[in-house]
This record gives sequence, C-alpha cells and structure tokens, in this order.
Amino acid sequence: MNHQPTGFRIFWICAIAVTGALVWISARVLRLENREVESQAMAERQQAIRLALWRMDSALTPVIAREASRPYFHYQSFYPTGRAFTRMLDAVNPEDELTPSPLLDSPVGVIRLYFQVDPSGNVSSPQAPGGEARKLADRQGAMSANIVAAEDQLRTLRGLLGDKVRRPSPPAPMLAEDPGALEERSPVVTSGYSNGFDAVLNNEFEQRRERLAQAATSQPNSENFAANRAQQGVTLPSAIPSSSTPAPGAAPGPTEAGPVASRHVHGGDETASSAAAPGALEENALRKSEKGDSAESVRVGESGEALAADAARADVHTGTSAGASISGTGDSSAKAVERDSAVSTSDIVPEWIGAPEASQLVFWRTVMVNGEKFEQGFWLDWQLTRSWLLSGIGDLLPWADLKPVLTPLRDRPPEALGRTLASIPAELVLTGDVAAPSVGWTPLRFGLLVAWLAVAASLVVTWRVLRALSELAERRGRFAAAVTHELRTPLTTFVLYSQMLAEDMVPHERKGEYLRTMKSESQRLAGIVESVLEYARLGRREPGRGIVEMGLGEMIAPMLESLRARAREAGLELGVELGSAGSAVVSADPTGVERVLTNLVDNACKYAHGGEPAVIELTARVHRRHIEVCVRDFGPGLTADELKRVFEPYFRGQRTTELGVPGVGLGLALARGVARAMRGDLRHEQVERGTMFVLSLPAGPEKS
Repeated sequence: MNHQPTGFRIFWICAIAVTGALVWISARVLRLENREVESQAMAERQQAIRLALWRMDSALTPVIAREASRPYFHYQSFYPTGRAFTRMLDAVNPEDELTPSPLLDSPVGVIRLYFQVDPSGNVSSPQAPGGEARKLADRQGAMSANIVAAEDQLRTLRGLLGDKVRRPSPPAPMLAEDPGALEERSPVVTSGYSNGFDAVLNNEFEQRRERLAQAATSQPNSENFAANRAQQGVTLPSAIPSSSTPAPGAAPGPTEAGPVASRHVHGGDETASSAAAPGALEENALRKSEKGDSAESVRVGESGEALAADAARADVHTGTSAGASISGTGDSSAKAVERDSAVSTSDIVPEWIGAPEASQLVFWRTVMVNGEKFEQGFWLDWQLTRSWLLSGIGDLLPWADLKPVLTPLRDRPPEALGRTLASIPAELVLTGDVAAPSVGWTPLRFGLLVAWLAVAASLVVTWRVLRALSELAERRGRFAAAVTHELRTPLTTFVLYSQMLAEDMVPHERKGEYLRTMKSESQRLAGIVESVLEYARLGRREPGRGIVEMGLGEMIAPMLESLRARAREAGLELGVELGSAGSAVVSADPTGVERVLTNLVDNACKYAHGGEPAVIELTARVHRRHIEVCVRDFGPGLTADELKRVFEPYFRGQRTTELGVPGVGLGLALARGVARAMRGDLRHEQVERGTMFVLSLPAGPEKS
C-alpha cells in the first residue's frame, strides 16, 4: 500500500503542471486575441479619422481652390471692362463700362466677408461699397441688407486685423511647405504599437496637402483667362468641382458669377456732383437703353466723375494719376507680356487672428500689381464652418470636434499632425471615450473552453481511476488480513486436533469434545467461504431473481425461531412487534430477507452483549411504496468514523478488534448488496441509544 500515496502525489504534481500550463496558454492566447481586437478597433478608428479628414478637406478644397483662382480685380465693387489685365486698378474714365463684382451682392455665410488691404493699409471690401459706388449698387439691384451686414463685418474685421495690415510679408504658406522639411522638423517615429498609426496619419496628411495644393493651382492662368473672357463679355462655366456638401452662403467664384444685371449709362454735359450724379446716371441709362445698347455694363460719363473719384479713394489704390486714361487698343501679345510681368499672385494661406480664446480664421494672399502689393482674402465664419464640416462626418465620428491650431506645423507632435486638416489649421479632437470592443465567444475562446473541459474531464477520470485502484488495493489488503486471520484459526484447530486424534493423544472421554470443536470450526470456515463467494456473486446476480409477493408476517415467521435461538446464545431476548405491517404485502426474496435479518441479529448479539435492556427489537412500519423492517439493539453504538465506513467491504471497526469478534467484515456489505438486489435497501438510522438498521423492501399489490 505504500505505492498509493506516491501515485497520488504524482497525480497531483501532473495535474498542477497541466493546469498551470493550460492557464499560461489560455492567458497568453486571450491576451494576444485582445491585442488583435484592440488593434482592429484602433485600425477602424484611425480609418474613420482618415476618412473624416478626407471628407472635410474635400469639402473645403473647392472653396479654397475657387478663391485661389479668383481674379484680383473682383475685390473691387465695380471694375472696368475692356482693359488690359494689369490696368484693372487704374482710375475710372468717364467712357469706361463698369461691371459689378461677383462679390458685391454676396450674402454672409460660411465666408463672412471678402476684404482687401491696399498698399497704404486701408481695409476695404467689395461687399461694402461706399459713396457713389453704393448708390450705383443700389440701382443695380444689390440687396441693401447684404451691404449693411457687410459694413458691420468690415468694421469688426478692421478691429481684428489691427497692425496685421502693415505686416511685411504673408504667413508661411500652409500648402506650399516642403513635406521633406516638415518631416525633418517633426520626425515620425515608427517604432512602437501606436506610432505606426501616427506614420500612416502623417502620410495621409501629406497626401491631403498635396491634393489641396494641386486643386488650388489646377486652373491654368485662371485670372488671365477670366480677364480675357471678361473683356469679350462672356460668362465662364465653372471649372472647379463643387463640394459634395456645399458651403452655406459661399459667394460665387470667378467663373460662377453668371449674368450680371446692370445698365448702360453715358454722361451728358451736366456738372458732376454728388447730388446730380444719380439722376444723370439714370437718365443716361434710359437714353442708352432707348438706343438698344447692351444692358450688361455701366458706362461712366462726365456725370460719373464723382463715382470714379470715390472708387479711386475708397476701393483701390492705383499707381497712376487720377485723370489717367487707359486705351483699350494695342497689340494683344504686348498686353500679355505686360500682364505676366506686372501681376503676380501668391498662394492663399489660412491664419488665425484675434485673441486665442476667440480666434477668427482668415485666408490671405499677396497680389503684386505694377510693383504695388495688395493683400486680399476672405474671413470665414468659424462656428458655421465647424458645424458644416462636422455634419459631414457625423456617421463616422459623432463625438468628434474641431479645435483651432494656433501653433506652427513644425511644432506639432506627429500624433497631432495626423489629426490636423490640410486645408485649414484645425485639429480633429475626439471628445468622447471610444467604447471597448466586445469580444464575445470567438472560435479561439470556444476552443479554449473545449480544451479546459477535456483537461478537467481527464483529471476527474484519472482521479476516479486512482481512487478506485486505491480502494481496490485497500480492499484487497483488508480481505487478505481478515481472511488470513479468520482462516488461520480453524485451519490450526483442524491440523492440531486431527493430529492429536490420529496419534491417540486425546483421552477417550474427551474425543467427543474435540470432534464437536472441529465441527464448529468447519462450520465457521464454511461460513467465511460462503460469505466471500456470495459477495463475489452479487455483481453477477440477476436483479429480481427469487422475488415473490407475500405478507411480511408470513415471510418472517419461519425464520423467527432461529433468530430467537441466536439471541438466547448471546444472553439477549428477541422482541418482535410487526403490528399492522405484518399483513402488508412485500415483493422480496425470502432467502435474501433471512440472510439480511440473520446478519443484523448476529451483529447485535456480537456488539450489544451486556447492554441494557438486553433486548433486540424487530419492528416494521409501512410506507406508501415500501415496507421497512427495523432491527435495533441497545449496545454502545457506532462511532462517527465507523458510520462513514460501516458498509464498506472487509471493514472492521476498532471495537471489533478490541473485543476479538471473529469475522472478515463482509456482513453489512453483503447484507446491503442482497437488499439492493431485491430492489430494496439497507441503511443505518440514528437513534438516541444503541444501533438501528432499517431494511427497506418494495411493497407489493394489496390482496383483495
């Protein structure tokens, strides 16, 4: 039996090792799976960010491209037609035909105001004409409410610009910056888990910047082309694709103005004055209309000199004298050379102005005309622009927001640069927490569960096998010890008595005593062998064999005499009280019932000897589906440890050894096996004093 503890120790060591390995594997696999899920979620999130940035840049690109290609003279409320491209800002002559700027009647929307800063630092807007230009705008049908709103916006913008109107150079172009220089100033670290996404976002940023730069410069000489077509009185079709989500309130571009409703006016001999000019203009317009002239422009006569003077003072600053006139004739190739050499336009770049907590977004460009520098641009309504852009990405990032970027790009960290718009200096900020992805039951987790169940089942089976082997080994040991001891005594008696009788060593008068002892020991030996064989046959016994249906009293009556005799041998009395249960019908094997009751009474005689009262009680009680036969003695009873193992084969309690009671420990195990073979049972029932065993037998059908 010494090998059993070693076997269990080996089992526990192996079980702990297997369980530990499976725990490590499961933790490793789950961690890898979680990292994969987090990586997928991060990739989806970064994909949503990239798509959102592309959408917003794509929405702003047509607006910026349109404004970048706008002719510089559109920033005057009225400009003369039929002039060379480089002389559009010269003083207005009386015979010039004026065309209203497409920006004149532009409503306040995403673009709050178009503005121009002349070389002397004066800030003006084509949407807010003054003096005679305002009166002419009113007669051209311009909405007075739009002009008044533009005047308010212009006053606000002048306060916001402050000393910026005197700045020596425009801000560093956002679109024309060298990507290589940007990468040199802000290197992208690609090592690590999250920096890989930063590199991807930075590449996306450079691609969006390149696309925006291409769109802003994709119109070949758009200003020159527009000017030449304007001289011919032709309206140009739009060459810039519109955004999928048009900016609310955006002004028409240089090729989107459409027909301009205006009138021809030419002057008479009246003296120019601020009071008489409107009447003269209207009268001349009627006169020209009666003559059938075109209604697409306004001609300034002598009565329009005040308008020319106003335009020269309030709208533009020219490098020629107020009375200078420009001839519309000349060689076209010479004009082209003059135009190309005298007019240049820089890239249009965004910039935040004003206080940091209330920054306003403007776009600037520098226009050089005949050596003089003009700053032109437009003022975006940031709140409206922000809402417009965010509405286009609500399905991707509903919790996102746009924040102004007030620091230079070179100072931006890589992860922030990857969330920055290429069209405007604004950063996409995720204001809400991203929900952790739910993994659920994946095939990998299901496989781990199956592995755990298989390992647990194998451990349980192995444990039960070890327990069965251990119990079998222990049973064999108890069997060998009990049977060896019980067989040795009668065999010794046989050998000794037979030898003495054979050698005539026993007196004649005692030979009978020796023979009776040998008979008793032979019966004892036969009983031991029969018990062992009967217990061995329990597993092969056919259930229900030998069962008959008869009354309980009728079944027990034949065996009462032998039971009383056994009790009297031990100095005890057998008290039988069946009561009404005696007439109850049971389904049982009478031989099996006799074997069980004989074993119970025999045990009571062995262990209750000397108890008070010296009685063995045999009673019966009826239940609905079974009949119970109870055998009780008033001896010392069983200990708690004995109660746990009393029905185990070959188990003998400590008192059995102390009292020297013969037996192999199969009595109760055999009795329970016989009872269960009759579809009944045998159990111990706790009583106040002594021991009671209950034999339960199936109830038979009642006799009619």
